Amino acid sequence: MRDKGHTEAWTVEGPVGNLRNRIVHDDWKPTEQWLNAQGRYMRRELELIQTKQNAVSGWLRLRPPLMPIAVFFYCLFAKGLILNGRSGLFYALQRLIAEASLSLMVLEERWNRKAKVGVEQDLSRQD
Repeated sequence: MRDKGHTEAWTVEGPVGNLRNRIVHDDWKPTEQWLNAQGRYMRRELELIQTKQNAVSGWLRLRPPLMPIAVFFYCLFAKGLILNGRSGLFYALQRLIAEASLSLMVLEERWNRKAKVGVEQDLSRQD
């Protein structure tokens, strides 16, 4: 398994087949637990997108607040989740919040870098 930020990529050695029955993937978590997990996932995503930009999504993610807005409308209309009622809206809002937290991390990092440069410039003027 390779860590790819929020997701993992599996490498399978050996035969792969089809399942005969459906798998129910129920990983529902309380909102507080979900928010804490998103903070961890987005920290890893930030490191990943800073080292390797992946096309349009990487570009959007490094330019707040574009991605949270784009992903919200993408989920509702391109994925058709608006047709799923409350559950579709709930998921679209979750994606918006997750991407918004990443946007905040991007901004925070930029401001911290600028502040560090400003302090270093002030110190060099004192010498």
